[in-house]
Amino acid sequence: TSSPDAFCQLGSKSSKYRWRRLYTLREIKDLLLKAGYEIKSLISISPIKRNLSGHVEQLLIKTKTQDFIIKGEYKIRKALGGLRSGLFWIEIKMLKNKPEYFIFLGGGFGHAVGLCQCGAAKMGELGYNYKEILKHYFPKANITNVYKKSK
Repeated sequence: TSSPDAFCQLGSKSSKYRWRRLYTLREIKDLLLKAGYEIKSLISISPIKRNLSGHVEQLLIKTKTQDFIIKGEYKIRKALGGLRSGLFWIEIKMLKNKPEYFIFLGGGFGHAVGLCQCGAAKMGELGYNYKEILKHYFPKANITNVYKKSK
């Protein structure tokens, strides 16, 4: 939930650096039904497996009668209404021991390859050159020409 100093955060007024999506119980059940999961009595939703970059790869949907596991980041994001990224955490707000709201707190909006387009653009505006920008996002990379200039 923190927003540390980062070029990505400075990149635009509508930054995708951190985002939040709130669903009511009814809304989340409707989304899951649309994705093919008929949920009558939802207890919880929780990530059970993440990849090396922290993106959710498996999501557990727990109900009173049965549990469902949604596998695959794209499938999870789609089932949950097109979340911006698979890098998210879930807070569940309870009312009378039943879930009332599901709050998805996430970071990023892209392919999870490490380069933020908003941040790279901001670095360019601040005077960084392309090599400095690439080195910032990919510090172990070697930048070399792989083509020959034509005469």
